Formats: sequence, structure tokens, C-alpha cells
Amino acid sequence: MNIKSIAAAMFAAAFTLGFASCKKTPVVTESISVNPETLAFAAEGGESTVSVISPGGWHVSATSGAWITLDVTESKYSSTVKVSVGENTVADTPRNGSVTFTNGKKNAVLAISQEGASRPLPNEIYSIDFTKGFGDFTVEDKVHPSEIAQVWTNSNQYGAVASGYNDQYKQNYETEGWLISPEVDLEGYKYAFMNFNHAANMGAGALTDYLKLMSSTDGGKTWKELAIPVMPSGSNWTYVDSGDIDLKEFCGRKVQFAFAYKSTVESSYKWEIKSVNVFRDPKDNGSTYTTVPAWMELPKVEDKSNFVIHTSLEDNGYVRNFSLLNDPKALVALWVAYPQCDYYMKKVSGRTDLWGYDPFIDKDKQPNLNKSGDFFANGYERGHQIASADRLVSTHMNSQTFYYSNMAPMLKQKEFNSGVWSTLEDKVRDWSRSYAHTDTMYVVTGSVVAGSKTFVKDNDGKQVTVPVGFYKALLRYSKSDANTPQYIGSAFYFEHRNYSMETDFTPYAMSIDELEAKLGMDFFPNLESVIGKEDAAKVEAEDPKTNQFWWNN
Repeated sequence: MNIKSIAAAMFAAAFTLGFASCKKTPVVTESISVNPETLAFAAEGGESTVSVISPGGWHVSATSGAWITLDVTESKYSSTVKVSVGENTVADTPRNGSVTFTNGKKNAVLAISQEGASRPLPNEIYSIDFTKGFGDFTVEDKVHPSEIAQVWTNSNQYGAVASGYNDQYKQNYETEGWLISPEVDLEGYKYAFMNFNHAANMGAGALTDYLKLMSSTDGGKTWKELAIPVMPSGSNWTYVDSGDIDLKEFCGRKVQFAFAYKSTVESSYKWEIKSVNVFRDPKDNGSTYTTVPAWMELPKVEDKSNFVIHTSLEDNGYVRNFSLLNDPKALVALWVAYPQCDYYMKKVSGRTDLWGYDPFIDKDKQPNLNKSGDFFANGYERGHQIASADRLVSTHMNSQTFYYSNMAPMLKQKEFNSGVWSTLEDKVRDWSRSYAHTDTMYVVTGSVVAGSKTFVKDNDGKQVTVPVGFYKALLRYSKSDANTPQYIGSAFYFEHRNYSMETDFTPYAMSIDELEAKLGMDFFPNLESVIGKEDAAKVEAEDPKTNQFWWNN
């Protein structure tokens, strides 16, 4: 075959192949995609949207995680799907799930992750109120004459009481009795301390010869004495705080404590101990978190060094009580934030009036308000930011509301504190109850010290700034109220002046946005992650005067 023939043949073959390929039916890919391919949620849950694109329609073939819900499960067209995630209440336990979309031939997977709930740090590692019994303490009598029924007894007025004196025979006896704690777990702690309230009387000689605090780290096999910084006078029934007892040497392990009492025929002190507390030491950042929890009530926290969280050990574990941001120069909390609902207000405890220092703030950064002192003399009183009546669920939670860090100088009685401010506090409690169809009311109560030129002195002579104003920011959550959205908000601001003739607080109502603009603060920043930016903006912009919930309940 010559060259021309070969070329002609090759051209014909190429033409034939090219013609044949043009006649071949093209392959159509049954594609499906989801955008974005991953979603991440905070522990509080929330909702977000994704786009599912498939030319031939699609449906959901699988969802891993009962905590994930979708508003659309199939479609013939490209669709926007709302993905909702419930709250993850399990502490420190993130969870992962997925949604698989299919068009029958191909799949697209949406990966979903959610953070675990924040675990409230146990500020109070261990506490016991002996006026309610010995609890899990045990009594061991080492020297116990028959004339003494019990060395350690319990009184609902005086707590744990030790004595070697027999009232019938009017005689002292030689005794030795130990009141021994359970093991207190200090694993995971770098610093801790303990203190207790005690009194002693009716004896003779050095108290330290008869009243001792002992410690053991081997289950009670061996014991070591710990110094008690502050002892009672020994000649009256005045209770004193033992002072802070450093437990650093026991951190990272378990420890037991024992109150070791002795008496002789020459001397029999009566030793009374009302309560014992073991705390995380402020040197370990007090009750602060390594990261600020995403709790709904918290404003944006700019200053973590003065941010403190108070929790309480209750029957169901550690429960958050309230958080605050302290101003160490003004000696006043700038705000106190807390959740409010039926649980906190049920009356188990009454008003304790257990005034005392906040154990998680250095004493020089808070006022000493054991007595009203200069406050009262100048027309002010110790005003709670979170009220005592807001925390009646337990003695301990109520007593925390009497920390000096929660107090601010307020014009007394009907002028402010017991007048219009108290009226608003009552209404907030009413709005927070289940009969108002409220599940939780998130509350921020604050004081404004900027611009103040008025001061009063605490019991140590330190200057305490008198706020120029007080406010409340409220965010109500309800699942069952058909007349309102799940979240609604309101705010109130009062200049700090005399309101003695006023009981109506409605003129001082405003939107959350208005209060934010007035104070330069960001309230409820975590709302957006739960309901979305647009809906959160509507809640914060709403004028409460137009929402009948605030005025009909």
C-alpha cells in the first residue's frame, strides 16, 4: 500500500471513530451535596441551616443522634434544611452525630458536633453544718469513763459539742473523744483550705492542750496535728472563725480530719463547733473557670481576673448559684448574674443573715460589712444584688447571698432598697415562677460606679463607692407559653436617688439594647448561638412596655 492509500485509510478510521463518539449517549452523574458539610454547636444547643443540592431530589436515609432534629427530611428540589440540636446536659462529654442525605444512588453526609456541658467547679469541696447532725462524721471515744454518757454530742443550737463534765456529779473526768470526718477528696486541686466556727468555755489551762485538729492521709492509721490559727477565748461562748487552715500539703490526694478533744479531772472545757468548710483556695483562681462558661445569664466577661462563680453542693451535686464581676477599687460588684426559677425559691431555708467575706476574693478587695457602720450612719444600708429571697432552697445557698461581695451601698428602706427596688425584685420572682409559664429567668443585676463621687466607709475604714445607678437585665425562657416567643427580654435602670413616693417601676423599663447602649455592656451574648443572630437581635430590641407578659403577671 502506498503512502497516499495509508493516509486515506487512517483518515477514514479517524472519521468513523469520531462520528461514532458523537452518537454515544453521555453519562449523567447523579450528584448530591450538602453545604456546609459540618456543624458545631455549644452545649446549650441551638439551630442552624444547611443547603442540600441534588438534581433528582433526595431524602434522609440515616440520622445518628436522637438529639438532632430536622425540619425537612425529603425534597424533590434543592432545599434549605433547618438543623436543631437539644441541650447537652452531660458535663465534660461532647457528642458527635451525622445526617446522611441520599438521592438513591449517592450520599452526602453532614457531620454534627456539640460541646459537653460545663462542670461547675466545686468551690466548696466539703461542708457540713453540725446543727443538723453529725452527717458522715464518726465519733471514736478513746478514753470514756462510765460517768460520761458521750464525749461528743450533737445540738441543733450549738452543733457538735464535746465535754468531760458530768452535770449530775458536778465533776470533771478524764476523757478523750475524736470527731472524725470522712475522706475529703483533694485530687485535682493545687491549693485548698479549711475553716470552722467554734467556741470554748468552762475549762482551765491552755486550750491547745485539750482541743486539737488532726489529719490523716492513710485512712486513719496515722495522724498529724494541724495548727488552728484562731482559738476561742476559753472564757465565754463567743464563736470565732478558726481562720484559714492551709491544706496545700494534702492536695492531690484524700485526707481525713479529726477534732480531738481531751479533758482531765482538773480541766474540762466545753468545745462547740457549728460548721466545717473545705474550700478551693483563691490562689487557685478561686471559683473561676479556665474558660468562661456559656451560661445564658452571663454578660460578656472582659475581666476574668475578677470574675467569680459560686456553686453549692446540694442533693443532686454541685448547682450554680450566682456569678459576679468584682471591682476591687470600688469594693462593689459591677454585676451579679444568676438563673431564677421555682427550684431556687422553694422555701427550705429562711433568711440566714450569715454575713461574711466572700472566700474567693481577697479580703482587701472587698468591704468588711459585718456591721452596717458608716453605711447606716450616712443613710445607706447593705443592699443585696442577688436578694436573699431569691435563694431559699438551702441554708448554704442563702448564706452565699450574704457575702460582702454581693453588697452595695443602697439608700435605705423606702427611699430605695426596701421601696421601688424591692418591688421590682418581687416582680422578677413572680415572673420567674412556673405559674407564669416561665422555665428559667436569666437575671443580671448590676451597679454603676463610674462617675460616682460619693463614698462610705466599711468596718475597717476602707472607702466603698456608692453607685450612681442600679439595673436589671432579664431574659425569660419558656417552652409552654403560647402567647410569647420562647425568649423575651426586658431591662430596668434606676438612678440611685430617693423613690420614697414611688412604687411603679414601669417608667424605668427599656429594651436590652437600650441598657447596653447606656452602659456599654453586652448582655446575654450566648443567646445568638441558641436561636440565631437575627432572632436574638429581635429579643434584645423589643420594648418591654409593648409586651403584656411583663405587666399581666
